[in-house]
Amino acid sequence: MRSSRKWDTCVDALAAVIQPVWTLTFAIPHGVLSFIGILSDFQEFVDIGAEEEPFTPSLELRTLSRNGRIAISHSSNSRHSRNLPSNINSKVKGESHQDIKMSAPMQDPGEKSLSKLLATLTTILHPTTFVFATLKDEAHAPPMSEVQLFFRESEGITVITSLYCAKLHNLEYFFPCKMITLNVTSSLEAVGFMAVIATRLATKEMGVNPVSGFYHDHLFVPLGREHEAIETLAELAEEKKREAGL
Repeated sequence: MRSSRKWDTCVDALAAVIQPVWTLTFAIPHGVLSFIGILSDFQEFVDIGAEEEPFTPSLELRTLSRNGRIAISHSSNSRHSRNLPSNINSKVKGESHQDIKMSAPMQDPGEKSLSKLLATLTTILHPTTFVFATLKDEAHAPPMSEVQLFFRESEGITVITSLYCAKLHNLEYFFPCKMITLNVTSSLEAVGFMAVIATRLATKEMGVNPVSGFYHDHLFVPLGREHEAIETLAELAEEKKREAGL
C-alpha cells in the first residue's frame, strides 16, 4: 500500500515537471509561429500597397458622378480599388485637380457682321401654333419632347409649347403665335441684329417675342400675322442686299 502511494506521488511530481516543459516545447513555439505568420501577411500587404499607385478617380468617373450615375468615395486607396475596371482605376500622374483639363469653350460658328446678317436673311415659317404658359414647378410641365422653350424665372417657369399640348395637359396659356426662324447663323455676340428686326416689325405695329438659340434666332409673332411678318422681313433683306451691292 505504501509502495503504491509513493508511486502515485512520483507520477504527480513528474507530471508537474513535464507539463511546463511541454508548454514551452510546443504551445509557445506554435503561438510564436502564428504571430510570425501574421507579421508576414501584414508585410506582404504593405509591400503590395507600396508597389501600387494610389487610386485616383479618372476624369470620366468624376463626370459620371456629377451626373448622378456613379457615386464613389475619394478615399479609395484600398484593396477594393484594385478590382475596379482599368478605365476607372487610373491615375492622373503629376496633375492636381486644377491641372485636369476640363471642357473648353467651342468656336463661335455664327456671323457677327450686322450688314451681312441682314443682307443674307431668309426665314422659315413653322406650321405649329405655339402658346406661352407659366408653371409653378416642374411637376406640372408637359413632356420635354413637346416643349419648345423652358425658362426658369423667380416667379415661375415659362414654357412655350404647342396649343394642342397646352389643351391636352389643361394648361392656362397666353399669346397664340407662330414661330419664324431667321435662317442665318448669327453669333450670340452679334450686335443690333434683333434690334433692327424688332424695329422693322414695330413699324407694322406688330408685337414680337424673340428667342435666341445657339445657331439661330426665332420670332414668335401673333397668330394670323405671320405672313405679314415674313413679307416685312423679306423687304428688309432686299434693302440690305442693295446697300451691300449683292
